[in-house]
Amino acid sequence: MDLNELRANGYATIEKKLNFLSWLNEELKSAKSYQFPILVGGSAVELYTLGNYGSLDLDLVMADISKPVEILKNNGFIKDGKQWYNPDIDVLVEFVGGEPPAKVLRINYKGSFVLVTSLEEIIADRLNAAKWWRSKADEKWAKVMLSDALSKPKENFDFEYLQKRSQEEDTSDVLRKIMFELGDNRMNSGEDKYNERSH
Repeated sequence: MDLNELRANGYATIEKKLNFLSWLNEELKSAKSYQFPILVGGSAVELYTLGNYGSLDLDLVMADISKPVEILKNNGFIKDGKQWYNPDIDVLVEFVGGEPPAKVLRINYKGSFVLVTSLEEIIADRLNAAKWWRSKADEKWAKVMLSDALSKPKENFDFEYLQKRSQEEDTSDVLRKIMFELGDNRMNSGEDKYNERSH
């Protein structure tokens, strides 16, 4: 596909973002890149909540951004502070710093692919925001995603990994509260093994 399709087809927000990322990855492959951006932040929440959460920009993690920046420049994107914006297709991109997520999901999409932080990682991220930024909104969205995640087969959601992360990052109290509100008592019934080990 090319970027003109994003303008012509009137995609919903999250679909537009996925189409843009799959286009960018194909452009990077053509440029012989062996690195590809990972979708994190609000747009990852938007993806996992099927568009119920709204995010204006795409937060992307990538160690070397020189090739994607060159591609954006050559395709009508204008830099505004830390962000890159294309007014013709109304796509806003920001390359964020920090380490890439430990767990990444690869989504096959329309003959290409998209890399996104895992559901476990994005819930852990929202738990941190809920506790350390006192963000009730992030606690709400962590609960929404966790409710959906707990209905998935174990091979599709690693709850033990999330527990371990919450213990390491001192957010297990927030996780336990959400689990209790969801009617899931595993963290209060001897299964909170990571918490037990800390005593």
